[in-house]
Amino acid sequence: MLKVVLDTNVLRENGLTKPNLVMLARLSKENVVEVYIPTIVKKEYITQRVMEINDNNQKIMHSFQAIKKHLSLENPCLGNLNDIEASFLEFNAKFEEPIKTSFERWITENNILELKFESSDIDSVIDDYFSGGGVFKKAKHRDDFPDSMISKGIISIARECPVTVLTKDGNFKEKLSKLNNVTVLNSLRQYLDTKEVAHELGILNERTSKINDVIEILSLENSQVKLAEFVCSEGAYLEDIYLSGIEVKGQENLLLDSIYDSSIEEISTSTIKNVELGDVRFVSDDVYVVDVQFSAIAQINYVGFYGDLLELEETQRLNVEFDDMNRDGYGECAETRTISFTGVIEVCIDPSLTAEQLLIHIDFFGQDNAKVSGTVEVIQGRIIDG
Repeated sequence: MLKVVLDTNVLRENGLTKPNLVMLARLSKENVVEVYIPTIVKKEYITQRVMEINDNNQKIMHSFQAIKKHLSLENPCLGNLNDIEASFLEFNAKFEEPIKTSFERWITENNILELKFESSDIDSVIDDYFSGGGVFKKAKHRDDFPDSMISKGIISIARECPVTVLTKDGNFKEKLSKLNNVTVLNSLRQYLDTKEVAHELGILNERTSKINDVIEILSLENSQVKLAEFVCSEGAYLEDIYLSGIEVKGQENLLLDSIYDSSIEEISTSTIKNVELGDVRFVSDDVYVVDVQFSAIAQINYVGFYGDLLELEETQRLNVEFDDMNRDGYGECAETRTISFTGVIEVCIDPSLTAEQLLIHIDFFGQDNAKVSGTVEVIQGRIIDG
């Protein structure tokens, strides 16, 4: 049986409900692929989710305080605000445990295997730490402790049979690639597209002839036109897009040199063009996904250095919004640029529809059709040079 191990960065990139991981979970649930998540990866994933929510919670609490400062004691809205604040504090005290419970339930329901660290391997990890062996970049490099512990579980699997590891960590990938019986890939999408996994997915799809019928219908020229029109419509709600961190590529094309915390938060739907559709894939009985790529005008927000702004030519300087500079010379910046977006269209289909009925309903896709509807999930945006 095929075996695959997920690193934290790949798990975070895909999320438990995104199409690629849903497809992998299906392969696991059908006992076609053994999917391993190391204990450390599980804990890192949950901890990062909790920390992200905590950070956002703090921002909201600060906003509550800022608003209250501007309200007099006689203001009738103050009581409502206090009630909302109290409810939010109650949420803060309770949100963490459901995240853990949900993740454990997902593991159980999909037959995901937890790759536990064996205590007997700790001496080997410590030896690698002092010598710079194993997956350590160099001797005494503490940041590599988690990867070293994960690698011991991978090695134990590789002693018995081939295993694929999915990670975006360059050093981890380089060191693991040198091990016998270990293949390392950058992404879950790349793994699902391998010949072996694609073959297994095809076998699963053939169990239900309707799956192939639906994929064929969604691949028809008329269907592709309707899907492309949907991407450009207000019903796709792309103006509410939010991308940050590694989801924003091409940051070197921004005008300022010193930038961080970049995000894309606004997109002009009317500027969407060059819509290109790709593969159609089965996710579940009522969900299929279609790869999509398009370009559009969007606003990129980031923190930048005022000194870099001063070095720009005057015409370029007008293209950068710069506000709220702190004592170190950094401020909140924004640029409006052309972005190349990639993602998927999630097509939701009433399972009761026959192939013939789907052919009719696809003509009304995106028009509040309860039988065939969709959403666009943007996964990545790349800032186009110039």
